[in-house]
Amino acid sequence: MSAGYLARASERFAERGPKAIFDILSPVPSHLVNMLLDARLGNPRKSRGLYHRLIRTRENLARFPLTQGHHLVYFPFQDPTIYLGPDGTDPTHAPGPPYVRRMWAGGSLSFDDDWAEDMLLDNRAVRCIETVDSVRGSGNGNGVADEDSAGDKVYVDVRRRYGVAPWGDKAAAATLKSSFRSSITEVRSLVFLKKRVPSSEDLALLCQPPKLNSPRKPQSDKKPDFEMALTVDAQLLFHFSALTYNAHAIHLDPEYARNVEGYRERLVHGPLTLMLLMAALRRVIPWSRFVKSIKYRNIRPLYAGDRIRICVNEKLPPPLNSPIGDRTFTAWIEGPDGQTAVTGRARVRRTPPPRAERPPGWSVQWDTVAMNKGYEAAVANTQPHIGSKW
Repeated sequence: MSAGYLARASERFAERGPKAIFDILSPVPSHLVNMLLDARLGNPRKSRGLYHRLIRTRENLARFPLTQGHHLVYFPFQDPTIYLGPDGTDPTHAPGPPYVRRMWAGGSLSFDDDWAEDMLLDNRAVRCIETVDSVRGSGNGNGVADEDSAGDKVYVDVRRRYGVAPWGDKAAAATLKSSFRSSITEVRSLVFLKKRVPSSEDLALLCQPPKLNSPRKPQSDKKPDFEMALTVDAQLLFHFSALTYNAHAIHLDPEYARNVEGYRERLVHGPLTLMLLMAALRRVIPWSRFVKSIKYRNIRPLYAGDRIRICVNEKLPPPLNSPIGDRTFTAWIEGPDGQTAVTGRARVRRTPPPRAERPPGWSVQWDTVAMNKGYEAAVANTQPHIGSKW
């Protein structure tokens, strides 16, 4: 493989151009996510009652935005499944041989201040614009992946922008224009590795149970402000794969995970770890605020059957350049051995007043004392908060 591998891969992605994916914001997928996670997080009846209240009247639907992080179960792979790769992944993200094994390395997520008014669960049409931002290697300081530099990884950054979309052929064509205003912006950092053939010694080690007596490495000097735990069983992985239309065999087939990929068990989805981080943050922040942005990294794999711990700490003081009222949190996930598997850093912002109620010249640096108290109280009443108040 020559040093121009990354350049050729970048050219192929550029030739494909942006891809438009359409969907409908039905409350059902979001409700199924809540049903899947709430029982494992200690509140099995909460989501069922909320869903029944949501679908009772059309008026109620128009008041509830998409739960932050739940966009991950919308906008699935929409081509015939015969076009999936041999491992069940979307081939349009792959840089090409010899990098054929895909993993979710991390990414970022940011929300427009008005996202809650745009992404309502009232069966509205929405769209996703997907592009490949960059292709980079890990072989040397220049990021060139070639045989001489022993580049063993190639990173592909996929950018997705989500927003409201009208239907029709002209609307579909206009979707690809740069003027598209996104309510949610996501970057998915995918890492591709070369094919691996585990030896008999490797397979013998993989069959051994994991060690659970490793010393805990705390993420911070103080106890987490909030933590929750759950067991990532095979049933959870299967249902999450179904909700996200994810056929990647590394999450579904234990023999494939062990004999082809070289892991002792099926791996936990990268999007699922992000959704768990967002769920923990929602337990901490009040409903009068929202997660403005989050950056996260998957440091080491989590496996089916692992008992994991999701933790959140507020990081004080907030950055000096933060808008008025912004707060910063660190969030992380620990594996059964106490080692950190996922790290994240999130910025939280006060929910702005509705567009119709904003005074002339309003900006994100609004006066928190003069904030619309009626709107804040309405949000608190319709979406009761179980965590601390600010």
